[in-house]
This record gives sequence, structure tokens and C-alpha cells, in this order.
Amino acid sequence: MRAGRRRGGGCGLLLALALGAAVGARFGWYPFLARHAPVPADLLVVEGWLSDDLLRQAAGWAESNGVRKIVATGGPLETGSPLVE
Repeated sequence: MRAGRRRGGGCGLLLALALGAAVGARFGWYPFLARHAPVPADLLVVEGWLSDDLLRQAAGWAESNGVRKIVATGGPLETGSPLVE
């Protein structure tokens, strides 16, 4: 048997990757991923899990910007669903 260094099973590498992802998300990735750059269209796509208040805001924005249809992604949720509230 050869005496050698103790191996951590990659925990250090995993920790470094997680830390790098957290720093990247905090300082640079979020604006890229959450970019708000609407283009003229007749259709507005929103997330299906939005609260009723946010859906009303989206409807108001759509009305003021000439959007004719709003499509919500995801499955059906009850009115006033506690998912986000």
C-alpha cells in the first residue's frame, strides 16, 4: 500500500464551482438572463405562476403597447393560487 495524500472525492472542486456560480450570478449573469428588451408584437408571453396582481400589470402593459393576446406558460392554477403569495 502506498501512503499518499487524502482525497476529498471532489468536494473541493464542487465547492469551488458552486462559489464561482454564486459570484457569477450575483455580479454578471443576472442582467444577461433577465434582460427586458421587448420587441413589437401582437403576442405577450408570461410565466404561468405569476400572481393575479402581476397578471393584471401584464394585461395593462399589453393594452398600452398594442398587444392583442397574452399567453401564460405552464399548467393551470386556481385564481389567487398561494404558489407565489
